[in-house]
Amino acid sequence: MESIYTSHVDSLNTTSAHGIALQLVGQGKTVLELGAASGHVTKALKELGNTVTVVERDGRFAEQLADLADEVIITDLDWLDLRDRLIGKKFDVVLAGDVLEHCPRPELVLLQLHDLLQSDGYVVISLPNIAHGDVRLSLLAGKFDYQETGLLDRTHLRFFTRSSISTFLTNNNFEMAEIFPVTVEVGYSELGTHQSDIPLEAITYVQQDRDATAYQYVVKAVPQTRSAAQTDPYKSKYSDTAQVDQLLAEISLYQELVATTNSVRDHEHMHRARCVAEIESLRTKIHKSLHETQIENSKVLELTRSMEHLEQKLSDSQIAFLDARDSAIGAAAEAGELRFLLDRARHEHAVLTHQFNLLHTSRTWKIGRFVLLPLRAFRKVLRILMS
Repeated sequence: MESIYTSHVDSLNTTSAHGIALQLVGQGKTVLELGAASGHVTKALKELGNTVTVVERDGRFAEQLADLADEVIITDLDWLDLRDRLIGKKFDVVLAGDVLEHCPRPELVLLQLHDLLQSDGYVVISLPNIAHGDVRLSLLAGKFDYQETGLLDRTHLRFFTRSSISTFLTNNNFEMAEIFPVTVEVGYSELGTHQSDIPLEAITYVQQDRDATAYQYVVKAVPQTRSAAQTDPYKSKYSDTAQVDQLLAEISLYQELVATTNSVRDHEHMHRARCVAEIESLRTKIHKSLHETQIENSKVLELTRSMEHLEQKLSDSQIAFLDARDSAIGAAAEAGELRFLLDRARHEHAVLTHQFNLLHTSRTWKIGRFVLLPLRAFRKVLRILMS
């Protein structure tokens, strides 16, 4: 494996795990991508002319991935047997970039891939290196602090080194064909520097290890050939009784997991049916509420119209009141003027009456009556004669 570790490293972009993985996948392949997330690797795979089926747990990315991939499967790798979901399908490459360290049983995921690969197919896996120098020095300082991302991502359930990756693959019937490190110098990861905490001799010792700068590994692995496994079964990886028992235990666990999955699926269907019933009940209540709201709105509209009618009547009555008040004021003014004219007429009548009385009692009036007495008598006789 020493030659594998160093071969082709200089020809690949070792600063990017995605860059290495894309070059290992190649062009014009049928690819099964595990853990596609938002699809930035998916897009690059499609641009290389590959046919891509993606598996992603987070349903929020479903619509985005549907625009990029040829097929999208939204599921949890811990609960779905991909062979049941992808019956009859074979792939040239299975790409698992920074995925298996998040699975509680990554062996069960890897075992499924044998049935999903073409006869000449292979897997490309990237895994973080827990033996990076910064992690080692942190442990020397008594620290193992989880982070949001990186080597000590708090969602990591399994941890790998270069040697344990090889063991992990071998125990699941894969052979490591190539391995490439993505390097970050000691003291430059998200864990920070350790010079103030660790003796210089310890730092120097750690830095001298070739795996100390390996931040993560990108691995190309191929299934072990059947002929090699069948040549001498007692020399195969299952020749040891303990290993056989381990495999049987894993198979039993896998079967139990499948049974649990079916149970969870049935429970999910029942839960979904209850949810549908609750939704229909809620929809009925909403319709009823809307109907009652419409009735209430109709009453409110009727009351509003009545109020507007009353407000109009009040406005008309106010106008009529103002007109009547103006008329009353005008009539009062006319009445005052008439009283003034009446008082003046009474005064003039009193003056005339007084003057007339004075005239009747005057000497002139008396002389005149005596002078005109024969004339009045003549007029009286004349009236009698004429009658």
